Amino acid sequence: MAKIGFVGLGQMGSAMCPHLIKNGHQVTVYDVSQEAVSALEKQGAKGAKSPKEAAQGCEAVFAILPIGAIVEKAVLGPDGIADGMSNNAIFVDMSTILPDETRQIGKRLADRGFSMVDAPVGRTSAHAVNGKSTFMVGGQKQDIDRVVPFLECMGEAITYCGELG
Repeated sequence: MAKIGFVGLGQMGSAMCPHLIKNGHQVTVYDVSQEAVSALEKQGAKGAKSPKEAAQGCEAVFAILPIGAIVEKAVLGPDGIADGMSNNAIFVDMSTILPDETRQIGKRLADRGFSMVDAPVGRTSAHAVNGKSTFMVGGQKQDIDRVVPFLECMGEAITYCGELG
């Protein structure tokens, strides 16, 4: 199975991440809350000390964070996801942020040679616990195709919405 990074273990992230583990993926997690990281370690995830470390050696790196500025810092800041991504890795942002913020992050990743898929989550954390999330995805079709199997582990409906943002 795949090696996956996961950044953001709030209500949604901590509810979705276990589905990746249960489906046999090797998941490395990061959150500012060590308590949240420890809870996922007990379920089989590997804890990381930074977004960069969570991304290292991963095929795909997921993030679900509260606002665009935090996503930007986690992805592009010092010790950010982009610093740890492998050449063929893809970044999947499940945060609900402004379309312009998504496009800007995508452009900056593309400038560094990385792909991005925008996949905001629909429904509640109760749905996420049961693997019933929905995803509204944007990006290049070939990139989306690469991450659909991971999204299917965490949810039941994926709707293509066009380009990033």
